[in-house]
Amino acid sequence: KAMNLGNKINTPYNEIAPFYYPADRILFFSSDGHEGFGGLDIFMSIGEAYSEALVKNLGVPFNSNHDDAYITLGVEKGYLSSNRDGGEGKFDIYRFNIITNEIVIAEIDHNTANTSKDEVLKSRVRKLNQSNLYAMRDEDKIYYENLASSHKTRIDRIVTAKLEALKSMQSVQLRSDDEAFYNALDVKEKATIEKLVKILWANNRNNISEAIASITNESPAMANSTLLVTGNLVRLRDSSAAAAVSIPMVNDKGEILRTTSTNDDGSFKFTNIPVNQKFKILADNVSIKFTQPAEYEVQNLQIETIIKELIVVHKENIYFDHNSYNIRHEAARMLDEIVVFYGNNPQIQIEIFAYTDNTGTDIYNEALSQMRGQSTMDYLVAKGVDRTALVILAQGRRKPFASNDDEIGRQLNRRVEFSFNGNLSSFNTGAETYLLKRACTLAELVTATGLTLEDLEKWNGFVTSDLLENTPLRLKNPKKDYDRELLYRVNLQDANTNQE
Repeated sequence: KAMNLGNKINTPYNEIAPFYYPADRILFFSSDGHEGFGGLDIFMSIGEAYSEALVKNLGVPFNSNHDDAYITLGVEKGYLSSNRDGGEGKFDIYRFNIITNEIVIAEIDHNTANTSKDEVLKSRVRKLNQSNLYAMRDEDKIYYENLASSHKTRIDRIVTAKLEALKSMQSVQLRSDDEAFYNALDVKEKATIEKLVKILWANNRNNISEAIASITNESPAMANSTLLVTGNLVRLRDSSAAAAVSIPMVNDKGEILRTTSTNDDGSFKFTNIPVNQKFKILADNVSIKFTQPAEYEVQNLQIETIIKELIVVHKENIYFDHNSYNIRHEAARMLDEIVVFYGNNPQIQIEIFAYTDNTGTDIYNEALSQMRGQSTMDYLVAKGVDRTALVILAQGRRKPFASNDDEIGRQLNRRVEFSFNGNLSSFNTGAETYLLKRACTLAELVTATGLTLEDLEKWNGFVTSDLLENTPLRLKNPKKDYDRELLYRVNLQDANTNQE
């Protein structure tokens, strides 16, 4: 005898496509009645005491702000259907790994056609309220305004009736002709109407026209704006702050755009994020089955649109030895100056662009540039820079500064560049970088530059008096007429055309 699973599972709306996964004793199903991100979302209920079931939204990437349903699992792969953006038609079939090494903790989809602070957040955020989950989108406006007037009138009545049912906690009472009209609609349009009902209910509005009118056109300032993303990472087991956790941000192709790290209180920050693009924030984890609870979640995820602030790219890089990510002595001196600058400008975020030469494979160089960025971040943190003020953008061997045809060019490409977001004053060390064209002693360098030994040691942190060929040197307030047989001047103003 068929048994209704009760009101922990079922709602006054639609519950469809049940799939029972015996390996973990989980019931999967799709619903547009439980709190979700769009139309139909996929949920799971653990165990078999359905009258006491804890229903969990699967979150991203399984759910989207469209319809997601019909999940099924094999041994290593799972499948689901979705009519989300980017598909081939209406509902498409998607495949995913059951075991994953990447945990998506938040996904950001910012629509600048809405008000300047509007956002859609799709994440494992426990305290996300419905007004955040259900925001009127430009796509809803387009759908509604393109309806024929007779259809618009019917949908107005249907939505009003559904709102009244929610308020009174009674069943929906539709006119017979409206009910026939609604039943004849396709699944996607029905889901859109249900979403409109949820939007109005969550935002305490009584009619669609009122909600549509709240969508403003893009302001001119939006063309010159970026996103500020902040939040707190906590451990699910006890809600404690997850400190010093590396969290990368990736684009919709899965490419890592930048990486930051959490503070002692679990807080993190990304600045200078482009608008009108989709991003995911990940937490690296051990291999985990997607049905298992994630180790982390984000609380207080906030997205703010800000007018682009002054970005100063400072005029000195740091350099690395071949196949190394250790901070060189002269690089440490330059980083110490960044620490002082940060102390005077604690509101900034420092972007660390890390590069390699062309030796080795792309995969190897991506990893090496990430390690160079990480060692730079670790040094600055150890000196007192807030972790949330630092972001790594690992570039691998992309965008070479100079030709890789000789050792001088390769040395110049083994570098980290910096830019500062949100600072009120420019940063300039007053130093320029030179490379030694041949090995020499400190005494020879003093003679060649006319600088004192004390100043050279202060700016470069030398630990030996014998300097190797291609050693990077920092020269403060340099002259332009140094011995060109000994010193190669790095002209940062003219990348890829350094001939001096």
